[in-house]
Amino acid sequence: MDILMKSELGKQDKDPRILWEEDLQPATSILQILTQSSNLGKSDIKKIAYIKQVPGGNTQIYGAPVFDKQWRLNLKGPFPSQRKRNMQVRRAPLQIPTESQIDTDVEEDFMPETKSSLEKQLGKKRANLKSAEEPEEKNWERLFQAIYYHMREMLKTQIQKRNTGHSQPFQPLPFRALADLRYWSSEFATSPITDATDSRKPDLVLLDHRLRKLDSSEKSWKDVLTGIEITQSDLSSDRKIPLFLGIATKGYLMMREQPWRRFILLFSISKLKLRAHYIDRSGMVISEPLQIERFPVRFVDVLNTITLANRSSLGFDPTIHICNSCCTVPSHPNLPDGFDAMLPGAIGWVYDNDQN
Repeated sequence: MDILMKSELGKQDKDPRILWEEDLQPATSILQILTQSSNLGKSDIKKIAYIKQVPGGNTQIYGAPVFDKQWRLNLKGPFPSQRKRNMQVRRAPLQIPTESQIDTDVEEDFMPETKSSLEKQLGKKRANLKSAEEPEEKNWERLFQAIYYHMREMLKTQIQKRNTGHSQPFQPLPFRALADLRYWSSEFATSPITDATDSRKPDLVLLDHRLRKLDSSEKSWKDVLTGIEITQSDLSSDRKIPLFLGIATKGYLMMREQPWRRFILLFSISKLKLRAHYIDRSGMVISEPLQIERFPVRFVDVLNTITLANRSSLGFDPTIHICNSCCTVPSHPNLPDGFDAMLPGAIGWVYDNDQN
């Protein structure tokens, strides 16, 4: 695959199909075009905290803030036991988890539920040991999940106020509806995504929340919504680092497995500088770097766009539905009007201009 990609890309820093905004100096960056801006302030970002749902109960544990002059990664024990509060949980029929319950499942694997005095004594040591041993990708996963949870809760409150006729409700977020649930995962950082032609380990991927309980072997490139690669190398000074080729290859694999998408949007964080890698069938555009610690609000706006906005923001064609690992069952949960079951051999459907 590397040989194929190198032959396709040619000289990475001179290929006419690869446009570097740092060279072009456009009036408006593609990152700005693709991102929906909010009315958030830096004070709003400082209110975001690491959070986890205690398994088996209705208690949330709020930990350290994720940002204070810099993004707080590699924290040991970010969940002090004194910062607990009860949470109201909506009941759903047939024991189906409510949206609120699903949303709060962001840190279930981080800190074990302490049910005995022995577990209470060992919990902190286990948490610290786990934090010290875990890879960098897991720390970024926790950060992104904390931001996603906080912003989704803010959006739900914003929508509720608007729907109840609240007089001049403040709307910090630019979205008017809740999109499908998603989650960040670093599960493939050490184990490649299953593929017959190549073996790639994306640092972080964004997936449909319905895939969360599936085994990694049951997920493929057709399920990846977007991804972020993390490196300490500087892409500004060396465009031939493995990060560049890796992102181009992952974009190719996604486009190959998801040909119905209009474009693929991937990201890289190099020396705490975020870049968008916009990939379509004509080439790739790499945005100017965004210093994520200097501009935390813009960074959160980018994350919100890819997690809270509808899928068209990620290049999906809203007139096409192709079944993936979430819905490859005979009784499809979201069939078009007039259909009771999937036709034999069907893998999806296409809407015409009249939405039929």
